[in-house]
Amino acid sequence: MAVAASLSERTFVVQPGSDVTCDVQVRNTGEVVDQFSVDVVGDAAPWTRIEPAIINLLPGNEATAHVVFAPPRSSEVLAGTVDF
Repeated sequence: MAVAASLSERTFVVQPGSDVTCDVQVRNTGEVVDQFSVDVVGDAAPWTRIEPAIINLLPGNEATAHVVFAPPRSSEVLAGTVDF
């Protein structure tokens, strides 16, 4: 498996109860057809969705996954910086 991935933005601000989208560009740099899974880990994972979460790519091709961060308006979501 050989892959290159890049984010459309490295930092952004989202208010609880609203959402913000970050694009992840995935490129298959290998020589075989491959499948890539895009996932968010850490404290942001429970309120994040990825569309599509699995990408199948031919060698040299690329695709975009949209990562939507939507923190709920809740006391369980702490204010401040959240790494993902």
